[in-house]
Amino acid sequence: LSNSDPGDCVFKAWFVETRSTEDGEYPDGNWTEVPECSDSSGRDVSSCNIVNLNNAITELRVTEQCQDARADSLPTLTPRFRWISSGRWQIVAGPSATTTLEVDVLSAPHDCWVYDFPIAAAEFSRCSSSVSDNFLALTRTDAPGGWIEELVLDCSLTEVSAGIVNFDPYLAIQEPLVLGRGIDGRATFLVDFDAGSGLGVDCDCAGLTVSVRESNTSSPWVTACAGW
Repeated sequence: LSNSDPGDCVFKAWFVETRSTEDGEYPDGNWTEVPECSDSSGRDVSSCNIVNLNNAITELRVTEQCQDARADSLPTLTPRFRWISSGRWQIVAGPSATTTLEVDVLSAPHDCWVYDFPIAAAEFSRCSSSVSDNFLALTRTDAPGGWIEELVLDCSLTEVSAGIVNFDPYLAIQEPLVLGRGIDGRATFLVDFDAGSGLGVDCDCAGLTVSVRESNTSSPWVTACAGW
């Protein structure tokens, strides 16, 4: 907000509120002011330290208040997050109508991994984002589509210790193709693949590629599709 055009607003104060939930429901939907962050010292004073955060899922919203209240900004909301420990936090992401979702993780992480998702067999890859260092591009790799459930990312500013999370490796798959015939007479085929979790140091950003060539020949491989 501090980098945005103030327009007709003559700055009065930042107004910061928070709310938390343990079960996904907010009591009466109430927001509580964070007095240590509601600052009137200047528009360029746009950071603060919130203390005594519990480990519930939390949201913050920030409003720029103006001398004329009619010019106040609309509230800006943070993603829902949970503070775990120093340098460790969780982000609630999704649902997503698309295979890839740009996720604001609040701070540039060293590692992020899927901590909780209702579908145990689901697999995801996370890549750096062109939006900013605070964003990740989260891609579902086990299905050609998005997801209707909420997903929890666990993020860390430092490299995670062995045993905190088990990263499955990517597997190269070479299987006989199941050929069919399309409605226009051209051949179609179905490819099965196992992409693994796609998260972690060894392979933290996945890109799926399917290549084909004529069976029992030395002809070169031709890329059929890539970057799903």
